[in-house]
Amino acid sequence: MKQKRRIYVFLFLFFFFLISLHRQAYAMEIKTNVVVPVYQEIEIDGQRPDKLNTSVHYILKRKKADYPMPKLDNGDEYSFEIKGENASNTLTFSFTNVGIYEYEIWTKTKDEGNYQYNKTIYTLYIYVQDDGKGGLNNQITVETGKGAKSTELKFYHTYKGQTRSKIPIFGKLPRTGESIRGYLWMAVGSVLLILCFVLLNKKKRK
Repeated sequence: MKQKRRIYVFLFLFFFFLISLHRQAYAMEIKTNVVVPVYQEIEIDGQRPDKLNTSVHYILKRKKADYPMPKLDNGDEYSFEIKGENASNTLTFSFTNVGIYEYEIWTKTKDEGNYQYNKTIYTLYIYVQDDGKGGLNNQITVETGKGAKSTELKFYHTYKGQTRSKIPIFGKLPRTGESIRGYLWMAVGSVLLILCFVLLNKKKRK
């Protein structure tokens, strides 16, 4: 009877020891966080609108189903928004294994009216490596479809406004004070030329 009790006690202690090792291994899991900033810039070509829409939506897609994502949105895709004429947003990933992780990112917002959006599909590579000290380090590379490489993600968009005519339309005045002064000088010059022409004609008749 005592022998059985000893066996039970031994098994219990051995089981408890295995659980402790599992907890310790889980607690020592190595993780590295990768923060990827995404920038956007909206260039205004022509006259600036009274209200500029600076909200642009983007999509991030992972190449493999087991790659970490900032947040699952629609299967393997994550949708996010950036607001601002010159603004940014950040994507945060958490990795526990070394490897090369590949993603694609593009503009979801479509061209509309005077707004033209960048149609480039960028490929984002995240390299996770052993740092040799029991931890992980990381590096990012961005590629366009043309083979160009960079270390940052930046989208350039354009708002094409109306171009101001150099000659004012009758009944309408230009907006800027500088343009108004220019047109006034042109008007004064035209009047002086007409007066000179009239005076010369009078002298010839005499």
